[in-house]
Amino acid sequence: MAALEDLTYTIEAWSNDGNSLIEVLARAANQQIAVLAFKAARASRPTSRIRLRQRARIILDSAEPPKR
Repeated sequence: MAALEDLTYTIEAWSNDGNSLIEVLARAANQQIAVLAFKAARASRPTSRIRLRQRARIILDSAEPPKR
C-alpha cells in the first residue's frame, strides 16, 4: 500500500471561480488511475469544478475545454 506522500495525484472539487478548494475527492499514485477518478468525479458532479493535480501542477480542469 502506498504511503500518503506517494499519492501525488489528487482529484479535487473547487469553487466555480477556481480560487477555493472545497474537497479532496481522491488521491492516487498512478496517473492513469487518477484520470479515471477525475472522469468519474466529473460524471458524478456535473455542475462542480473538478481538478486533477500532481502536487501544484494542474493536469485537468473541468472548466477548461478538453485538449486534443
